[in-house]
Amino acid sequence: MTRTRSRLLGPAGVLAATLLLFGCGGGGGGSGDSDSTAGAGTLRVSLTDAPACGYDAVFVTVAGVRVHQSATAADGQAGWSEIAMDPPRRIDLLSLSNGVLQELGQMALPAGNYQQVRLVLADNGAVPLANAVTPNGGMQ
Repeated sequence: MTRTRSRLLGPAGVLAATLLLFGCGGGGGGSGDSDSTAGAGTLRVSLTDAPACGYDAVFVTVAGVRVHQSATAADGQAGWSEIAMDPPRRIDLLSLSNGVLQELGQMALPAGNYQQVRLVLADNGAVPLANAVTPNGGMQ
């Protein structure tokens, strides 16, 4: 298993990447509702990008997406829910412009207010680098 950790995207990624979250409720809560998923929902996560100039490629290797209801929860704290990518997915963000979405996965979650969403990137241990920016005419 590849060791992963949470990281912020580089300057190009911050300008370009947008994480889209879509939630839809599971339980209706109406009278006579015997659905065992009452109070649950589904988190669906997709990645997209805005057009960017000056780059030939902006690669991220997504190992997972983590969410937590507490705004102050630390990495090792209980209560994290995760969509794990096995194997991690190397994505060129520049291929995701003009409304193109890369589905990252989905999971059932208890209904609630989630304060943290973390895009977990794979470590840069291999060649080609898992997470890299290639400027126009440049090298990673």
